[in-house]
Amino acid sequence: MKDDLHINRAQNIRSEARLKLRDAILDCARHLAIDKGWSDVRMSQIAALVGISRQSLYSEFGDKEELGKKMVIRESSRFFDGIRAALNAHPTDLIAAVESAVELTLREAYGDPLLHSILTNARGGDSSLIRSLTTESAPILNGASEVILNYVRTNHPQLPEDLVLDVVDSIIRLTVSHLVLPVEEPEIVAKRLARLTALVVNASVSESAQLGF
Repeated sequence: MKDDLHINRAQNIRSEARLKLRDAILDCARHLAIDKGWSDVRMSQIAALVGISRQSLYSEFGDKEELGKKMVIRESSRFFDGIRAALNAHPTDLIAAVESAVELTLREAYGDPLLHSILTNARGGDSSLIRSLTTESAPILNGASEVILNYVRTNHPQLPEDLVLDVVDSIIRLTVSHLVLPVEEPEIVAKRLARLTALVVNASVSESAQLGF
């Protein structure tokens, strides 16, 4: 029994140390990406600043591309708590909840230094990280979907599941599109997507009522 406790304690210590190391690497990578642009960041720089060997860095993240993906995913996931709070502030009003969550997401994203750097550099031809927000954005989209789906299922269980899945997927993808290519202020985009949500949901509910569902 004592041996098992020692083994478990040692495993926990190693696990905590690895998490701290990963956070230190991601923090360093984030700082350099903001300061220099990701295309000018070298893995050797990150390793030296963190105080580990290049081999240890590659063992932890595979390569620079994978490290960049993990960095963007972590940065984006920080918005999820805010999105959750914005939605839950309107438990009975789905349309107001959507408007609030979309506006918050865009405002926070536009003010985030890493995302700002990614978008600015992408417009200058550096697409090394923008793929994590577009063609390779599944982890971010899935995380955002989970937050919104939990809100809808909890507060609006009467809505058909297929409708909810379609609306949530569309709203998230449109929000990301406006994030990557901003042309209007966040409040305007938020109101537009909220109106779109209202049109789709109200039309579906009305059709279901007419069909006797």
